[in-house]
Amino acid sequence: MTLPPIGLSMLRRFGRQRWLPFGLRDRILRKLADPDSMPSTPFNCAFFGLRYQGDLSSFIDWSVYFYGVYELGILSFLREATRQAGPGAVVLDIGANVGQHSLFLSAHAARIHAFEPWQPARDAILRNIGINRIENIEVHEVGLSDHAHDAVYYAPTLANKGTGSFLAGHNLSNREAGRLPLVDGDSYLAARGIDRVDVIKLDAEGFEPRVLAGLAGTIARCRPVMVLEENAASTDPIAFERLGEGWERFTLAGGPEHYRLEPYLAPRDGATVVLAPTEKARALRPAG
Repeated sequence: MTLPPIGLSMLRRFGRQRWLPFGLRDRILRKLADPDSMPSTPFNCAFFGLRYQGDLSSFIDWSVYFYGVYELGILSFLREATRQAGPGAVVLDIGANVGQHSLFLSAHAARIHAFEPWQPARDAILRNIGINRIENIEVHEVGLSDHAHDAVYYAPTLANKGTGSFLAGHNLSNREAGRLPLVDGDSYLAARGIDRVDVIKLDAEGFEPRVLAGLAGTIARCRPVMVLEENAASTDPIAFERLGEGWERFTLAGGPEHYRLEPYLAPRDGATVVLAPTEKARALRPAG
């Protein structure tokens, strides 16, 4: 689908009218500018005081262009958790994709470590870091696991570049893209002197249990607030039980543009889960 610049501009203005229900805007935008069929269309726009260079053929970039942001509710919660950590806050963005979350949090954290083993997504992060001369985001060219090894990566083929996974069959549209490096999380952080972690955003497309197992020592020592996407693999109850006592689990609800912490009741594929130490959970704002 090809739209003239004036058409894109008008739709962009419409998409950012937050007084209108998000669902209505989303249905209309998807009908007139379907993200799954958009041709490569580079753009450069404002993004929370930064410049964001993207391409409409990428779903996250498409969302930034038309709505101004992707997953504002989750970003707002991550900002809240980062602020609660106080001066010197350190964030791990695991499965950083094109880096939108890291870019947003760069104004609120002292240091962000973005982990993205897939080069096309990693190049997008580095491009926007360079454009904005951001100095507090470090990009790591590896994935995290419970031991160091190379593994087959199944890369996305559709507009959503965030569906790539180290699990075969996690997304049926993914295609094998060679072997990429995975490292043991605790050992990797220790070797680089990363001894403080306050917030973890984890989106590893089903690989979450392996990532959490590899970071078990860091999690026990630093007790970070963690946000992860829920799916059949990442909601393994054993992974939560291994955290031990003194942790609380929430569902992050509220829709795409707001957040609301709700008691965790049952697994729900695609939901966002928050794992927080009890002492930090009590200080978090319940909605935003």
